[in-house]
Amino acid sequence: MMANRYVDVGEDLQFGGFGEVRLLHDNFLGRKILCKSMSNPDNNDQLYNEIIALSKARSRHVVEIYDVLFDQNRNVSGIIIEYLDGRDFSKFYLEYENNPEEFLKILFQIASGLYDLHQAGITHRDMKLENIKASNAGVVKIFDFGISAITDDYITKNNRGTLIYAAPELYFENARISREMDIYAFGIIAWNLVTTQNNFDRALLDTPPHSKHKYQSIAHVCKNKLPEEIINLIDATLCPNPANRPTIEEIVPLLAKYLVIHKHKGIFTENARNVYELSSVQKGVKLKIAPLGEIDIYYDGLEFKITYVDGDVFINNMRPNVNTVLPNSCLLTFGAPHLRNRRFMTFSSSHPEVVL
Repeated sequence: MMANRYVDVGEDLQFGGFGEVRLLHDNFLGRKILCKSMSNPDNNDQLYNEIIALSKARSRHVVEIYDVLFDQNRNVSGIIIEYLDGRDFSKFYLEYENNPEEFLKILFQIASGLYDLHQAGITHRDMKLENIKASNAGVVKIFDFGISAITDDYITKNNRGTLIYAAPELYFENARISREMDIYAFGIIAWNLVTTQNNFDRALLDTPPHSKHKYQSIAHVCKNKLPEEIINLIDATLCPNPANRPTIEEIVPLLAKYLVIHKHKGIFTENARNVYELSSVQKGVKLKIAPLGEIDIYYDGLEFKITYVDGDVFINNMRPNVNTVLPNSCLLTFGAPHLRNRRFMTFSSSHPEVVL
């Protein structure tokens, strides 16, 4: 039964092939919410799935569950969930070319939600662009957990999924639902954010995927707007062999890395005073202490790299090479170990946070 606080505003939203979603108003809290129910009570197991999954998944990037409705027999008849009244991303491909950073922000938020799900032991199982939407505040969230799996040993009998997004291994009988399937769908979402399915690589359109054609990189459609490391990451998510796909624990930090590009600061300190600061404004420095040694360091927007070294210079008591990346914090020593006049500098790098 529905509490009196919930008032139907007379708008039905189509939701999948098994039920419906109605837009309601919560008079007690003064906000719009959604009521999800099944057209056929025999499919109410999907509601139970959502209740369990959404109760376990506490994430900024996963839709919230507010309430559970029961019928007169105390059986679950519906759930009250967060109403996402922000934008969807079905047409984002029209914006991608002029705003590749926003693409990374969207992908990062989806990955962050998926990270929280996988950490909670949940496989979404129906990841797709249609199940991604923003809140009014612009926070990207994942929804529709009707067929999610909450155990690691779930064997599917119905092979439910969405064409294009379904991983190759889902096409076989008695497939074990795995997090790698979510990762594959995540890669398809990335494709769908930069182009239409008409422009998808042929291998992704095979049934099963990759069964007739060899996959060609997303680089063919990303129009040179993405870093090579991100392109390689997306390509890896679509590997036919699930064992070769990256985990969400690997995906999130790599996306974050490119969202804080050019936002670091590196400080060199000697005798408790700052000597040099590297940033997107001042990218390079030559540290020369004659006749002990010399080292050049350059900030490329992601890391602080050694571009030249001569003489007796040590990083944490180890001799560095050209292209060595400075640790986030370290000690630079100038002068051979036997000398009394050795000079010391400390280096520390900031840890900028992703700002959405």
